[in-house]
Amino acid sequence: MRSARLGQVMLLDLSRDRLNDEIYSDLCIIGSGAAGLTIATQMIGRSTQVLLLEAGGLDFSPASQAVYEGQTKGQPAFPLESMRLRYFGGSTNHWTGLCRPLEESDFVEKDWVPNSGWPIRKADLDPYVLKTHEILDLNTVEYSLSKLALPGSQYFPLAPNLFDHHVWRLSTPTRFGQKYKVPMEKAPNIKVLLNANVFELVLDPSGKKIVKLTYKDPSQKIRTVKAGHFVLAAGGIENARLLLASRSVNHAGVGNDRDLVGRYYNDHPHVYTGTMKLFSKGDAELCASSYAIFKSFGNEILPAVAMSPNVQKKEKTLANAFSLFLNRNLDASKGYMALRRLLSGKSDKANAHTTFWDDLTAVWQDLDGASVGLYNKAKSIVSTTEEFKLLTRAEQAPNPDSRVLLNDQLDSFGMPRVTLDWQLTPLDKHTIFTANTAFASEIGRLGLGRVHLPEWLLSPGMDLGTEFHPGSHHMGTTRMASSPAKGVVDANCKVFGLANLYVAGSSVFTTGGYANPTFTIVQLALRLSDHLKLQLKA
Repeated sequence: MRSARLGQVMLLDLSRDRLNDEIYSDLCIIGSGAAGLTIATQMIGRSTQVLLLEAGGLDFSPASQAVYEGQTKGQPAFPLESMRLRYFGGSTNHWTGLCRPLEESDFVEKDWVPNSGWPIRKADLDPYVLKTHEILDLNTVEYSLSKLALPGSQYFPLAPNLFDHHVWRLSTPTRFGQKYKVPMEKAPNIKVLLNANVFELVLDPSGKKIVKLTYKDPSQKIRTVKAGHFVLAAGGIENARLLLASRSVNHAGVGNDRDLVGRYYNDHPHVYTGTMKLFSKGDAELCASSYAIFKSFGNEILPAVAMSPNVQKKEKTLANAFSLFLNRNLDASKGYMALRRLLSGKSDKANAHTTFWDDLTAVWQDLDGASVGLYNKAKSIVSTTEEFKLLTRAEQAPNPDSRVLLNDQLDSFGMPRVTLDWQLTPLDKHTIFTANTAFASEIGRLGLGRVHLPEWLLSPGMDLGTEFHPGSHHMGTTRMASSPAKGVVDANCKVFGLANLYVAGSSVFTTGGYANPTFTIVQLALRLSDHLKLQLKA
């Protein structure tokens, strides 16, 4: 067997390029999404030799994407092969671009939320805010709606002890594969292997260190990588899958001595929770335009209403648990029009302007518009300027019974497929109920209008209605904790009990807040990069 460092070619596609059977690198990164590419770019120009492995190619491939197929149970979820992407740039290739950092309260332990509390605080990530904005192509660090709002905007005068106005900043959205392809090709110390399908992390006999990983190229040839340090950055589902499937030394898998890998799977429940009509048509039109996406400081801004920490603590709900979007006239949105073409079979027709995959991507990038349009079509609802639909985006409580498991089916490379068992708790519905009833009461108190809440929300039990879907934010499956009894990785993202294996990405989130995870993923990746630089230097 041949063993060597990589040569001068910086980007190799194993579907066509030849490579030694065994190679060595100082640092091996598995996955080229937001986390993996962020870490790799921070290593450019250093003496460290870096190897980045991507299971897919440069572009989307249905055959490669099919490797992500699996089973789902518990709460309804989208098909696993559609919730993430398997090619260079990872799921940033269909990311919608919503950005905001987590709040300080998201990191602290709450006595009414079991298994809450990160081993780090917001202050540990704050030094990486500016760099994260640069990476995500955001032009300012301002998140105050009062400073960002356009002249003449009108927002509900909600009681500040009950609600806060928050914003998301919208990235371009940044496609990491497109943005960093050329820098990866030019970096003299970084090599990228495409179509490298990792299927096992191999422990030494003592179980204290990763000695190598094995992967297959498209021809099913088994190859090996040896490295001083390994970073697993393949996403919230695949990180757990690879750890669980690496069973040649420990039957429980790697890092799973306490049966915590794959547990605490966390997502952001998205659910339409009612309609609101304002008494004044003029107020309705002005508020509709104010709460719609607008551009400020060079980026688009999406305003939202969030329940205040005071209410969260008093009512014992999840921190920053929800945001209410005021939607109208979404029947002809980009997502809904793409969905109509898919359902009618008009995608890929000779006279079509979009392909099947173009339309599928458009639906994922505008799930809100697609779901509202479909709902309105089914109910024959015609939106008026006075009516709004309320979208709640909620935090999920940490739940060890919500998990990623291996099943008996194998993918085309012989690796076990996964079963996603997404489970919510009464605290999740209590949060959604409290947020919406408080908002409805506040709109009534102000004399602005009336909010109609659906029967399922007001009834006991775990019914979440028919307009419920996940945010496809895969968090928590290798959660960060202060001890191995509570999680899989420590405060530096190192797997407990292993000397040289780290995990990057949203799988390390202890809790998820309500903000989309990409911003925090990049912050954590930058922090891990600094830690790795010290370790590699030593």
